[in-house]
Amino acid sequence: MVVPDIVPPVYLLLTKPLPGMTPEDILQATAKILHVPMEVFFYSKGGGGELTTARYIAVVLVRTDLGYSVHKTTEFFGRKSHSLVISATVWIYERLPSDKELRRKIHAIRAQYPEKARAVLRAEDKGG
Repeated sequence: MVVPDIVPPVYLLLTKPLPGMTPEDILQATAKILHVPMEVFFYSKGGGGELTTARYIAVVLVRTDLGYSVHKTTEFFGRKSHSLVISATVWIYERLPSDKELRRKIHAIRAQYPEKARAVLRAEDKGG
């Protein structure tokens, strides 16, 4: 399978994975901020609208904030194919530059991260 070479928006670029973070931290923060059950990340397909958005955000944050590969992200989410990860990546990357609400959601989720991870995000935001 060929994975498209997609360049992330600047907002998601990190020079290194966030310290002390786990995928579970990201899922908990996403579920809390977007008011969705944790099950939506693993057992749901489709679901439309907000459920799909929550799932896609979580997938992309696991990839970008933890530095996970497509394969490792696919395994974490219990999928057999890379389609969820690729679809989520394309969907988020295409919308993020022009979608203020999507950026707001991601910022609110990241604000739930432990202080050590937030400190790295602040430093990255200032250019290093």
